[in-house]
Amino acid sequence: MSKSFGNYVGVTESPGDMFGKLMSISDELMWRYYELLTDVDGAGIESMKARVAAGTLHPKQAKIDLARRIVTEFHDQASADQAADEFDRVHARGELPSDLRDVPVSFGSDPDRALTRLLVDAGLAPSTSDASRKIQQGGVRLNGHRVTDPRQRVRPGELPALVQVGRNAIRLVTVS
Repeated sequence: MSKSFGNYVGVTESPGDMFGKLMSISDELMWRYYELLTDVDGAGIESMKARVAAGTLHPKQAKIDLARRIVTEFHDQASADQAADEFDRVHARGELPSDLRDVPVSFGSDPDRALTRLLVDAGLAPSTSDASRKIQQGGVRLNGHRVTDPRQRVRPGELPALVQVGRNAIRLVTVS
C-alpha cells in the first residue's frame, strides 16, 4: 500500500471508507493484500485463486471477504457487515447513501441561487465551470430529475432538495 500509488487504507479510517478503498483495488493486487494483511495462509490463498480461475468463486466475492476481514480487524464484525451492506446498496443497487450530508444554503436577500455555485459550495465540483460541464454531460440530478441547463437556479421554497453528482449525493437545506 502506498499513498503515492493511491492504494493505501488508513488504519484510522471509517469502516465504510476502508471497505470502499479495499473494493477498489485490482483483482490481481487483492492477492497481495490477502498475503500481507490477513492470517489466511499460502495454501488458503492458492485455493481461492484456483476457485476464481475455475469460476466457482467470483473475484468480487473474494474481495468482499478480504474487505470484511480487514475492516473487522480494525473495527468489529458489525461495522464490517454494515460497511458491506452500504457498499452493496450504493454501488451494486445504485441506491443513495444512508448518511446523506445536509448542506445549508443561505439565500440572504437573493430570490434564488445558481445550482453551479451550490455544487461548488457543497464540494461536488471544484469550480462553477466544472459544475456546468457536469450538468451538460448529464451527471447532475436534482430531486431525481436530470438537470440539463447549467443556468438552473434553486429557490428557497424548493428546499430541502436532493442533489446527486455521479454517485455523490447531498441534501440541500435552508439555513434557519
